[in-house]
Amino acid sequence: MIRTGAQHSHHNQNYSALTAITKAVSTASLFIITALVLTGCGNRETVLKGEREAILVQTPELVAISDAQAEGAGLSQKIRNDSAGHPGLNSGHAGGHIEAELPFEEVWSVSVNGSDEDIVSLPQPVYADGRLYLLTGDAVVVALAGDTGAEVWTMAVDNGKRGVYPGRAGGLALVENMLAVHAARRDLAMLDAGTGEIRWAVSHDAPLQAGPTFIGNEAVLVSDIEGQLYAYTADTGDLLWENAGLPVSTVIFGAAFPAVHEDMVVIAGSGGEMSVHQASDATLLWAETLASLSPKTPLEGLSDILAHPVHDGQNIVIAAQSGRIASFQADTGLLNWEQPISVAVMPWLAGQTVFAVSISGELYALRSSDGAVRWKISLKGAVDSSLKAGDDLPNYLSPFVASNQVHMLSEDGVLYSFDADTGASQGSVSIGGDIRTQPQIADGAVFILSQSGNVTMLR
Repeated sequence: MIRTGAQHSHHNQNYSALTAITKAVSTASLFIITALVLTGCGNRETVLKGEREAILVQTPELVAISDAQAEGAGLSQKIRNDSAGHPGLNSGHAGGHIEAELPFEEVWSVSVNGSDEDIVSLPQPVYADGRLYLLTGDAVVVALAGDTGAEVWTMAVDNGKRGVYPGRAGGLALVENMLAVHAARRDLAMLDAGTGEIRWAVSHDAPLQAGPTFIGNEAVLVSDIEGQLYAYTADTGDLLWENAGLPVSTVIFGAAFPAVHEDMVVIAGSGGEMSVHQASDATLLWAETLASLSPKTPLEGLSDILAHPVHDGQNIVIAAQSGRIASFQADTGLLNWEQPISVAVMPWLAGQTVFAVSISGELYALRSSDGAVRWKISLKGAVDSSLKAGDDLPNYLSPFVASNQVHMLSEDGVLYSFDADTGASQGSVSIGGDIRTQPQIADGAVFILSQSGNVTMLR
């Protein structure tokens, strides 16, 4: 997370103002309480005149809005994506409506080295030119043939014996023939996607955490656990700029990757804060916060944004586990809408609907223009949202949309499918395993990587 000096000043002014308001409210409250006590002593039956207003914030139950429900999902035209180089397919994580033949069925399964560390999850694979690229738990990149799962090449990108930091065990991003990768250690490497040859590598003082994310085909972004954000030229690895931020304090689930659209970078992370910068020089454009002022559960009190932000060119959708998901105008930062939903995985945008799964196990379809609920369903294992962070919460990966259906992968390896217009169940397919890595979809196929290193292709 980046904070400029202006942001620090802004926070200090806010804190001073908040302190003054708090003192004023406390003084006023004391005066009112004293007056009420004295009045009560004189006449216990006295009733103050005027209308009563609730002073406790109540979170309304979200229900489907009739007109939003009647519209259906308003999905965009299907796209046949032959590449998926980032979470959400592209550097803006903007998703879309993918073309695929349904129902999905298992075609092949192979094994690579998984993770021996229970405190990390393997990063999401990427895909292009008929090849799937993934990162193993011992810092080795593996290229597999997408149609058969046969190994094409492997390349070690860091010292596999160096311990990883809790969270995601690295990250990959792919543009054209450039494959950027880090293994949650200290090195960022750029590989030739065709051969696996390392074009360049740079080392850092602290372990890397979020990213990589490409800025077009010109540069690549990555951040470390101290919040420092780095931009390197894609062809040579020269440092373009770096910007100091704050460390991500909640790392058990990883950190949100930056989202990029043209010359705009969206950073989300520590304390529920997000900021938007120029990609060319890191100039701050605007900033916001999704921290909860009244968290209902301990998990909501951990305000770090874990879900990748979504930038579709016009709007930015940010989801936080603090109990807030919101849409902002990308150029001005003005709020389009906000809903009280706790989300820890990336929402998926397809046409006129944002699909998001809550930490309590509910799948929402929200109208992208105003956030109105089109429909919501309780997934298997859904729990009361008031449960504590330590309770047995369900674990689902980010939804994705293919061939008019919304698909959800559970931690126990079951892919559930739902009608995008209504939320009606369309069946499921089970591959089993401990799944903590978001699946990738490309060329009409779904690629799933388990924690143990089992790779499965569904088509």
